[in-house]
Amino acid sequence: MTDKQRKPSEKNIFIYFAALTASLASFAMGMSFAWASPFIPKFQSDDPVMNPIGRPTSQLESTWIVSAFNVGMIFGPLVTMIGLRCFTKKTMLIVAITFKTTSNVMCLFASEVYIFIIARVLMGIGTGCIYSLLNPFIGEISEDSIRGSLGLLPGTTTVLGNLFTFVVGPLMSLKWFSLVSLIPLLIFYVCFGLFVPDTPYDLVMHQKPQQAAISLRKLRQRDDVETEMLNIISTIESRMSKKVYFTDVFRDYNSRKALALCISLMVIQQLSGITAILSYAEVIFNQTARLIPSSLSAATLSLGGLLGNLCSVFLVDRLGRKILLTASSISLCTCLISIGTYFYLYVNQHDVSSINWLPTISLMLFMTSYNIGMSNIPWLFIGEVFHSKVKPVAATMVTLSNCVSAFIVCLCFPYMLAHIGMAYTYWVFACVMLLGVLYSSLVLPETKCKSFQEIQKMLGRS
Repeated sequence: MTDKQRKPSEKNIFIYFAALTASLASFAMGMSFAWASPFIPKFQSDDPVMNPIGRPTSQLESTWIVSAFNVGMIFGPLVTMIGLRCFTKKTMLIVAITFKTTSNVMCLFASEVYIFIIARVLMGIGTGCIYSLLNPFIGEISEDSIRGSLGLLPGTTTVLGNLFTFVVGPLMSLKWFSLVSLIPLLIFYVCFGLFVPDTPYDLVMHQKPQQAAISLRKLRQRDDVETEMLNIISTIESRMSKKVYFTDVFRDYNSRKALALCISLMVIQQLSGITAILSYAEVIFNQTARLIPSSLSAATLSLGGLLGNLCSVFLVDRLGRKILLTASSISLCTCLISIGTYFYLYVNQHDVSSINWLPTISLMLFMTSYNIGMSNIPWLFIGEVFHSKVKPVAATMVTLSNCVSAFIVCLCFPYMLAHIGMAYTYWVFACVMLLGVLYSSLVLPETKCKSFQEIQKMLGRS
């Protein structure tokens, strides 16, 4: 078997090393998403060992510690968009991890609410940057034959980061957890920062073709990269010859329609309550009659998410985006209705001893259903429905809509619990997911196995 006939997995371990070390960033991102779940109860406790503030926080203080993360996420894509004008994606990923490192160091020594709020904002900025950078980075270093499998790594490592926080967080004080959280970040600095090169695309864009060729040889672990280099140079020259303005997204009917579709999906995704459920998981389980500790119940969410992510990998190119998203929305709606029903019975003092397993099982199924379709398909649409000319600007706008929606949900969630109760809060989310069922089944186009030209025809261009 010749070198050209061998599969990438048989000859090129380095590309997997590069993608895996880059995905440590999404592991850190997953830890940030779940961070509030084990630590908000600690902030609200009287235990001076577990509560670094030394007193229970008020509802408003707790809400802002949670929501500050989403405020930071809003600014992350903007920081990325500005930074990429001067720096490469690798450099900006290191900047993103530096935001997270700084936030963990602040949490390690903080004893005031406002410092934790600032730390959570920085944590959110880093997460927003990673959201915008990681998948494009992995796509640009990958070979065509393994781009799909490598592109799934960030989703998997994000769920593993959730799981780590849910399992380890309840067992540690915030100071120790902040210290432990620095370990994957330090590994990222060493392994990714020292050994993984910039993408060839970035180096060509920054007028460094010789370094780009060196990078490509290292990534491919072979010398015969001339053809691929020519394709990269041609792609970059074509992209740079067309200056893109913010208003270009709105000038074309298809781009406007694609933008409306993607933003609607992001709003529906966040109004499923996912961010609030992850942030307040342990608090939610603390309010139920349960068979297992709330910390372990919260950990089952990540196990469900991991199962859903693996199912999505297998099904998305077999069943298609439309069917998978519709099925995901139906399942999410059903889970939210059942959880709301449990809390309604529980609060109204009905005997729920025979169904005290329902919150844990329903929320685990919720996370499985979410990761099967609602989690990743809205992001997949971004790459499929926009012209490459407007994709960077459009992707930033869609990401911002996601972050703003997440912030609003997290900010409102505790007040919804206080004023309308747990049951009606979940039923509100269920109503949104019912709209999601109608939207995904009746409005969204099916993009499975469709070329860009075919997708544009479906959007309205003849």
